[in-house]
Amino acid sequence: MLEVKGQEKGALLEFITQGTATKEDLQKFKEALQAKTLQEEPLNILFIFKNIEGVTPKALIEDMKTFSYMKSIKKRRYRVR
Repeated sequence: MLEVKGQEKGALLEFITQGTATKEDLQKFKEALQAKTLQEEPLNILFIFKNIEGVTPKALIEDMKTFSYMKSIKKRRYRVR
């Protein structure tokens, strides 16, 4: 499951994921990144992972396609406890 928040201009883009990531989740991730980069660059993104069980092979392949957006992301470090 993937939940996306902060898609309006100027907001922190948040991805909250729980359980196993699917191909559909990664498509949703890619679409949110595309829409946000049309609004503004660089992006600030927060990933929240809850009870991760793994990634399906199809999802992993789809995920690799999003690397072209890495230049649009302002990199920050966060420590989650």
